[in-house]
Amino acid sequence: MIKKNLYLFILLLNSCCAFAQEYSEAWTAYFSYNRITALAEADTQIYAAAQNSVFSYDLQTNETRLFSTVQGLAGEAISAIHYSDATGILFVGYASGLIDVVQPDATVTTLVAIRDKPAILPSEKSINSFDEQDNTLYIATGFGISLFDLSRLEFDDSYFIGNNGARLNIKQTAIFGDYIYAASPDGGLRRALVADDNLIDFQNWETLDPTGWEGIQTFADALWGVKSDQSLQRFDGNSFTLAANLAQLPVSFSASEDALTISLGSQVLIYDLTGSLTTTINTIAEYPDTYNVALTSQGQIYLGTEANGLLISSTSNATAALQVLPDGPLRNDPFSIEAAPGQLWVAYGDYS
Repeated sequence: MIKKNLYLFILLLNSCCAFAQEYSEAWTAYFSYNRITALAEADTQIYAAAQNSVFSYDLQTNETRLFSTVQGLAGEAISAIHYSDATGILFVGYASGLIDVVQPDATVTTLVAIRDKPAILPSEKSINSFDEQDNTLYIATGFGISLFDLSRLEFDDSYFIGNNGARLNIKQTAIFGDYIYAASPDGGLRRALVADDNLIDFQNWETLDPTGWEGIQTFADALWGVKSDQSLQRFDGNSFTLAANLAQLPVSFSASEDALTISLGSQVLIYDLTGSLTTTINTIAEYPDTYNVALTSQGQIYLGTEANGLLISSTSNATAALQVLPDGPLRNDPFSIEAAPGQLWVAYGDYS
């Protein structure tokens, strides 16, 4: 009797799993891809994160691929994404602390360790940025730095590097020389030796500059950062040099092998390997918009806009752009829907 019940249980379990898979595949998602909040570069693709979904654009075939809750994403507010060249994995970070791991075969695993950390406020769990180095993913969060082992695909230590080991909002991290650097608007620029086996001890971190820092990047054999006073700084390992005074605080700060890119929202600034400002984008006439995020690589400029999706321009002609905008509604907050023959009408709004 026990064996018979076991067979029945396995049969029901397999049936439920099969039904769940078919049920998911039967759905079509209608997400808005107008507002882009994060970008990540792969070999021949660019990944763009909308508010709660992601799409990729193949630079050779011009094809797009969508990733949403139907494919297994959490569907929450996306705060950062990262593509690992070493593993082919796309990491999607959320404001809640969740991280989706999208494998090359498109299977998705959701990591809950940061979101479920006890004694940390929800507002401090946001995934601010990713930085990959030597098979380790350094995750800058609202409370400190978490490490993720790319070979084992599991979390390692977390660093609480505020004064006396307190939580500290870290916007970005970067490896330069023998040190890992962490930029914090509240705790300044801090660093520690990468080879130190006890970085979990806050006393092994030193404060280079106690004033606020908004971002940090390794670029052109130097460390570049943006301070809260709107200054762009260059650090050679010994001293800081003022590179520029920005008109406002950046909304994104990124580096590739050949360009440093700063988005100020209404303007994008691109610096070359000599540290010279070579390209400035103010407004692209065909798509006037706010630039939430920007990335430059091999002469191509990728712009994540507020309302026009992804724009692809170039350093040789920064006044024109190709728009990449998958089909979808204008917004992600539908209030009411109405079906008509061959049509679906969606209204946006809320009760007041």
